[in-house]
Amino acid sequence: MKWRPGTTVEVRSAAEILRTLDDRGMLRGLPFMPEMLAYCGKRFRIFRRIEKTCAESADSPRRMRAFDGEPVVLLEGVRCDASGHDGCDRACAIFWHTAWLAEAGEPTAAPGPPAASAAQFVTRTAAGAYVCQSTELWRATQPLTRDRRIRVAWQDVRLRTYPLTSMVRSVLVPVWLSLMARLGFDGQVRGTLTKTPQADLGLQPGDFVRVKAKEEIFATLDRGGANRGLEFGPLMYPFCGRVYKVRQRVERIILETTGEMREVRSTVILESATCDGRVFFGGCPRDEFHFWREAWLTRVEPSRP
Repeated sequence: MKWRPGTTVEVRSAAEILRTLDDRGMLRGLPFMPEMLAYCGKRFRIFRRIEKTCAESADSPRRMRAFDGEPVVLLEGVRCDASGHDGCDRACAIFWHTAWLAEAGEPTAAPGPPAASAAQFVTRTAAGAYVCQSTELWRATQPLTRDRRIRVAWQDVRLRTYPLTSMVRSVLVPVWLSLMARLGFDGQVRGTLTKTPQADLGLQPGDFVRVKAKEEIFATLDRGGANRGLEFGPLMYPFCGRVYKVRQRVERIILETTGEMREVRSTVILESATCDGRVFFGGCPRDEFHFWREAWLTRVEPSRP
């Protein structure tokens, strides 16, 4: 099996997965989190094969530390519910080493240790910082050379991680941004405010909203291009003017760079409004949700989307 998108796989038993983990509950730097136990024995289709991924502390995508023939994948619809991480609202897509998966129909029952419990996995450091796949991404990845970026981009097309049209865009946009940067434009639009506004629409899951026009949003930003510390960047521009359903409110998130839990106000996640990483050569398949200040949204009636 080539671990292609669309392939049906089954998550191996907890006993089988435990035997792949080190004493920190990780495989090649990537944690198997307690939230993942609920998926053991269930079947899913592969959403994307992950050869590279963004990390918040990196200037460009990094290569996953996976053996040849044992890549990392995302599964359709499988996101972290943070039940083992005190309710973080990032809703990250979960990475799966293919050592934790079996082709549908392949026997997965095997003798081994008893079923794992959530208490067996490390979710906090001795200093109190949270540990999850997001906070460990830097250690679970390696630098990606320029030559390797080209090979990975071709493989993403060949394995149908991205359609050709998306890959072309993910190649041309970074080239254009690089040319603009040489002219002194970094792609980030900055506002003029010293104190940015807060709006609380009281949005709840299932509500419909329209993302405001870019010009309206720019009017809420400070000189750093942010509203109360949350940046509105070029990757969010394509969503302006469109209607989306609210997926969930964002009230607390684990910071990827420090493992600190941070409280958040007047912010939501929108269904299907995810980052495609088009500012990086070849894009980024991580499929992270953008965070939206309610000041950037307008409520609309469900019957008039």
